[in-house]
Amino acid sequence: MNNNNIQTEEALRRCEEAARIEEKRLNSVIKLSQQKTSSLKELLDSSLNEAIALSNSRLGYIYFYDEESKEFALHAWSSEAMKECKINEPATIFKLDKTGIWGEVVRQRSAILINDFQAYNPLKKGYPPGHAPLFRFMTLPVITDERIDAVIGVANKDQDYTDADARQLNLMMVSVWKIAERFKVEETLKKSEEKFSKVFQSSPAAMLITRLSDRHIIELNKAFVKLSGFSQQEVIGQRALDLGIYADLRDREHIIKTTAVEGKLNNYDFRFNAKGNKRLVCRISTELIQLEEPCMLSTITDLTENKHVEEALRESEVKIKALNEELEQRVTMRTAELEQANRDLLLHSKKLEESTRRLEMLSQAIDSSPISVVMTNRYKNIVYVNSHVADVTGYSIDELLGQNPRIFKSGQHADEYYINMWATLDNGTQWSGEICNKKKSGELFWESSSISPVFDATGKVTNYIAVKEDITQQRRMIQQMEMSKSAAEAANQAKTTFLANMSHEIRTPMNAILGYTQLMQRSLSLNADQRDYIKIINQSGEHLLTLINDILEMSKIESGRVVLNLEDFSLTDLLDDCARMFMVLILQKDLLLKVNIQSSIARYICTDGKKVRQVLINIIGNAIKFTEKGGIDIRVLSTNSRKEDQLFLIIEVEDTGCGIAPEEIGKVFEAFEQTQSGKRQGSSTGLGMPISRYYARLMGGDLTVTSRLGEGSKFRFTLTVQNSSFETLDKKTSRQRAVIGLKSGKSSPKIMVVDDIITNRTLLRRLLEEVGFTVLEAGDGREALSLIKYWKPEVILMDARMPEMDGFKATRILKSTLEGKHIRVIMITASALENDRQEALYSGADGFIRKPFKVNEILGELQRILGVDYIYEDASGERSDAKALEESHRLVAQVPPQVVTSIVEAVELGESIVLKELINLEVMRHSPILGQKLRELANNYDYRGIKEILRRGSLK
Repeated sequence: MNNNNIQTEEALRRCEEAARIEEKRLNSVIKLSQQKTSSLKELLDSSLNEAIALSNSRLGYIYFYDEESKEFALHAWSSEAMKECKINEPATIFKLDKTGIWGEVVRQRSAILINDFQAYNPLKKGYPPGHAPLFRFMTLPVITDERIDAVIGVANKDQDYTDADARQLNLMMVSVWKIAERFKVEETLKKSEEKFSKVFQSSPAAMLITRLSDRHIIELNKAFVKLSGFSQQEVIGQRALDLGIYADLRDREHIIKTTAVEGKLNNYDFRFNAKGNKRLVCRISTELIQLEEPCMLSTITDLTENKHVEEALRESEVKIKALNEELEQRVTMRTAELEQANRDLLLHSKKLEESTRRLEMLSQAIDSSPISVVMTNRYKNIVYVNSHVADVTGYSIDELLGQNPRIFKSGQHADEYYINMWATLDNGTQWSGEICNKKKSGELFWESSSISPVFDATGKVTNYIAVKEDITQQRRMIQQMEMSKSAAEAANQAKTTFLANMSHEIRTPMNAILGYTQLMQRSLSLNADQRDYIKIINQSGEHLLTLINDILEMSKIESGRVVLNLEDFSLTDLLDDCARMFMVLILQKDLLLKVNIQSSIARYICTDGKKVRQVLINIIGNAIKFTEKGGIDIRVLSTNSRKEDQLFLIIEVEDTGCGIAPEEIGKVFEAFEQTQSGKRQGSSTGLGMPISRYYARLMGGDLTVTSRLGEGSKFRFTLTVQNSSFETLDKKTSRQRAVIGLKSGKSSPKIMVVDDIITNRTLLRRLLEEVGFTVLEAGDGREALSLIKYWKPEVILMDARMPEMDGFKATRILKSTLEGKHIRVIMITASALENDRQEALYSGADGFIRKPFKVNEILGELQRILGVDYIYEDASGERSDAKALEESHRLVAQVPPQVVTSIVEAVELGESIVLKELINLEVMRHSPILGQKLRELANNYDYRGIKEILRRGSLK
């Protein structure tokens, strides 16, 4: 019984001792894992002391081991061993095959325990005189992934070493070595992070990193701050959408989607909004990178200076693909027991391996980047270049290492340029600029360089890093851009002058041709063949006139001279006018026309009504032209705009016509292009749709088309309009009242009309005499100056372009004379050139009117200059029944009956071009006042008003 008690007590004692040793080892591991060390040596020194204490030994050592060279390298002996050692210079490197029993631990790859070191052992080779004496000895390998990285040995324990001692020491060293590996990787990552962060921040290209999960920006460099105008605090944590840097959100979606799907995006041009509403044209390259989660690295280059040249030359320059990422790992170790500690260390080790892999990827990316990176030491000798430097300069990397950067010196800069550069750098400031360098072959090239000093912990400069981009091609492009710009401006001016002059010269005879062919068509003396010939001439002339007008409008569009003329008008009335205009054609083709306007849309809107009308006429006319059966649906919808005072309108015109083939959709909005169905119709200039799309975009919308061949097409016209301030809008009250005469009480003012074309003079003379002015005609400037000597007018209506002497010269001569300086001159021209107004005013003219003019324009200028008062028609726009009937009869009677009949027929057939030509050529010639009234009604598509005036004038 006593013997059993003794055995039980002995077993309990051994268990308690084992638990004590286990707890002691765990405390050692925890202590080492939480210890803040500044170097690996300090960590291993502390580990050696803990190992000696854990095994109750007096001496100890740690050797590193290299399996490839089979060499031991001494890390440290314990301080007690060094005290007992009498060797002056102990060896630190040992070959495995030269070692005795202490090296057997590597050959056997397991622990070796010797509790009587003085006894004979064939594996022992002795130790040098003066070595600390050994009595008991234990050594074991430190193995990582089946690789021996080190050996540890302890000696001179008071009791024998046991397997339990070896197991505890082995477990402790496994944990220590993982801590050491973590420490080494963290040191490497820290240094690499500083290096790559410097490259990232020094890059001349704007760079930022965006999280793909929430699109938040997590990092940006100084170049992006300079480009965007935003500070780093304003950008970090924000989305590009919040900052509004994308002028077109479709660019943003394309960039993110392409990067997410394909992993990168190269050289994509987009419009960039910098801070303060500054708009730039930029090029972006992106690449998908993996940090703690997927991110997008963006490199942005400002192309505002050379964008137009790039588009003309169709060449793209490969931009910055430099990569960098922020590496930050925080490691905490919480160990409650050995198994949990080992699991935490293993997990962290895997994270460090992944970080190392990412670091290698970054290094490869910098080396393969299209940006040159050069690093020198503090003495200006090159210590690093990436492969792109070798590609650009022609030197190999080995040829450049150790050289001074002056190896690239081209001789194109004065010495003062380099002196100022190094003075900036020596002051600790970054230097940026453009340098002309020389390649190995002697060829010169330009680089945009950003050079930054690198400081150590004490603030001293240790290195200089230069990040450089080859801009040779860009400088050439800028030169070409300046040359191309000058040539383009000259060509554009020549084209504008040519089109304006040709428009003026062609339109006058063409108007006469069209007018007289219309009259000939109604002649009863023509046979069938002659009628066909006249019809062909008339159709060809109308097509040519439409083409001239469209080409002139396209010229205005290309030169940016088209502007919006905002007005308040009724959208429902405008649609009603358009429908009424095409009603005859719709009835002739037996088509069904539907108009549906969303009930919430206000009746009155504010935008350019004439351009809206022209777009609608084009797309509705096209729909009717290409539809033989079925009908046309017109739908008007609206959506809320971003601004409270605006409305976004959607007008859809859908037909059941022949449709457009998919391969021809792109031709619809191309100038002078026609689809096959359009060519078969043979009546289009090919400019209506391009002009309409431009108008739509000018009004803040667009014009698009979808179609299926054989089923029909749908044109979608969108525009942004202002809410109208008009609550009511009455056409009658808004119409300007007509002048019917001069108020009595003052002598009739004398007006001279100067024009080389007799029909123009006759038109103005009749107009002015009907109102009550006294008029004298002159055929050119020279004749006018001669007549003024005998007949003193108060105002001269002077044509600008005349033979013998034009209006500009005549006005200058007139204003230079004593009797002529008080005569007022109003210049009149048919030219489309914008500088005619400035030339007229410079010559001394008192007013300026452009042909074709309106009656009220002429009368209004005369009232402004002379201060005369007029007699107007009633405020209602109509006179008393008897008076109105009498006035209408008098005016209509001045026009030949066959012309009146032709106008009525044109109204009933909806032939708007024929109607306007009859008014301009015939009615204006016989009765200008009636012609002006009919012209205003025709411009407003008030065909019922035209028929009513002609009906009243025909009553006896």
